[in-house]
Amino acid sequence: MRTAFTFIIILLTVKLQAQKGDLYIKFHTYSAPSIDKIAHISEQWYDKNKLSVRSSMYYETGEFPVFFENGQKLKTSDSITYKEAYRNHRDYLNKITFETASHLFRDNGSNILRHYPPKRNLPEQYFFEDTLVDMSAWTLLPENMTIHQFKCQKALTVFKGVTYYAWFTQELGYTGGPRNFRGLPGMILLVEDSDKRIRFEAVNIIYPIDANSKPKEPAVAKRISKQENSKIVEKQNAEAMQLMNTLQNLQNKKDN
Repeated sequence: MRTAFTFIIILLTVKLQAQKGDLYIKFHTYSAPSIDKIAHISEQWYDKNKLSVRSSMYYETGEFPVFFENGQKLKTSDSITYKEAYRNHRDYLNKITFETASHLFRDNGSNILRHYPPKRNLPEQYFFEDTLVDMSAWTLLPENMTIHQFKCQKALTVFKGVTYYAWFTQELGYTGGPRNFRGLPGMILLVEDSDKRIRFEAVNIIYPIDANSKPKEPAVAKRISKQENSKIVEKQNAEAMQLMNTLQNLQNKKDN
């Protein structure tokens, strides 16, 4: 009896620490037609005042075919040599894409999202704001499931004509979820649509975390419009294409 009582005290202590400490969650997004491959990665940090997010696309090896001058198309699966070269390029591209991803901040209880694109070679840090759509129309369902050792309850919502099922837990002391999913009385750890064409899944949860390990919102920054930010996105896409073209030229020279 004493052992059981001690175990209960330990569990309560862990839960209280989770509620008082800052929280880190990494989400993976999977989407059709390759529902088993990572399409997007998102990191989230929660504290008592705000949420901070960093996210980026994830590039798979097979997404980069090579075209030779004679018109021949070579896919990475055609040889171990090219497969390894593309895997290395994919890892490098994912690394710089994630390191240069925008940081997003949102105050708890607010629908205003502040985007801070990477400063890069610009003279000053800037940001733009976006308003999140309402996500409060949930129906709680009786089903329960354990995810990463946390007891979760199922819920349903219809958003833009698509039915989504979410699993959320109240054991982490925070509310929120992947992408823009929120509005439930707990942290959403898994979301998928009824046709199973897209899935958002928590793959790593750390709590409590060191408060100094999470991103800091810049104290000084210039506010810009979403249209001005679009020019930055175009530049990032152009740089990514340049990287792929560089690899293609290297492979062509190697083949010749």
